[in-house]
Amino acid sequence: MARFFERRYRVRESDDVLARLNEIMDDIDRRLDPAEQAVEALRAGNRVDVDALLALISGSVSVLAAEMREMIDEGAGGFTPERILETALKRFTSDAEQQAHVDGLAAAHGRIDARATSAALGAHTARDDNPHGVTAEQVGTLTAEEIGEALALRVGVMAQTLDQTQRGQARANIGAIGNLLGPPVIITSSGTYTPGADVRAIIVEAVGGGGGGSGASGDSAARPGGGGGAGGYAMKYVGNPAGSYTVTIGAAGSGGTANAAGGNAGGAGGTTTFVGAGVSMSCTGGSGGFVASTVSDGPYFLSVPSRVFASGGDINKYPPQMMPGMKLSSFARIGGAGGDSAFGAGGTVRFSNNVNTGASDGANAGGFGAGGSGAISHFTGSGGGHMTGGNGSPGVVIIWEFG
Repeated sequence: MARFFERRYRVRESDDVLARLNEIMDDIDRRLDPAEQAVEALRAGNRVDVDALLALISGSVSVLAAEMREMIDEGAGGFTPERILETALKRFTSDAEQQAHVDGLAAAHGRIDARATSAALGAHTARDDNPHGVTAEQVGTLTAEEIGEALALRVGVMAQTLDQTQRGQARANIGAIGNLLGPPVIITSSGTYTPGADVRAIIVEAVGGGGGGSGASGDSAARPGGGGGAGGYAMKYVGNPAGSYTVTIGAAGSGGTANAAGGNAGGAGGTTTFVGAGVSMSCTGGSGGFVASTVSDGPYFLSVPSRVFASGGDINKYPPQMMPGMKLSSFARIGGAGGDSAFGAGGTVRFSNNVNTGASDGANAGGFGAGGSGAISHFTGSGGGHMTGGNGSPGVVIIWEFG
């Protein structure tokens, strides 16, 4: 340490030592000012850059204090503290100035010892109760809720590589719901649905059976038939499904027939239901298409079936409106279109512009819950040209399972 003193400062006289000590004390005073302000701010509960405060004390004030002690305690060449103090006192002209010098030196030591102790700073930095109320936004990090969401998303991604049981358990461990377990369960016949052990929520979609299109008789005139209506639609979210659920699938409405005595209206579709704990969904089947009874040459339009409704879902919808059957002249006639459903396309329209030819059965509906289209007939005198309406399509229940 003595060699360090001589190499750095080359002090040979006590006046030089004293001058350096005075410089160090002045420097410490200047550096302690912002530190004292920071401590006062901490006491007032304000946000302070604690790391910067620690760096100030450990990187500058402590170093200067150590240097001062080193000069006093380990001075080389006989520069003992007593001699340095004696030399220093000679530079002052009064007892008050001499005492102020001594007091100033002691105060500098005291401030360093009192405010820059490792124990005091260590105790403060070790606190984990956020004593100054610092927010996540102030330090540019995530809140506890955002961290939880990120972890849930991470677990969800990892769970994609697991089987259904493992995947459900992984998400259950963090209380998360939202991982689609696989393709939807499509139920096309009446029975019972029982969710698996790893199913924590389901979304149920249902549609009633579609109505059949009407038939068209060719006796006495060429006629159009009306299209069948689509079934009602409902959707419901069910959290924590329990037990079993009874499923009834609405049947498809049959297309109406026709003969010399006249045509027949299409059959109505059946009602689809999904019933169980806390759930009672009902989707009415579509109405059958109306028949043309007049022998008028037209023009006239057939009525369209009333749009049916659904109940018990979080969402309940009417099916869309449809085009009616119509006769535009003694020759031109158009069979009514089948109604489109949420899961199926209605039967396509039939058209002819020749009174004696062009008769056609109605088109069957596709998918689920859609209506068949109406038939068109042609005039054949006392017989023939009698056509059948298209069949509707049956209802369905579709279940999306989440773990």
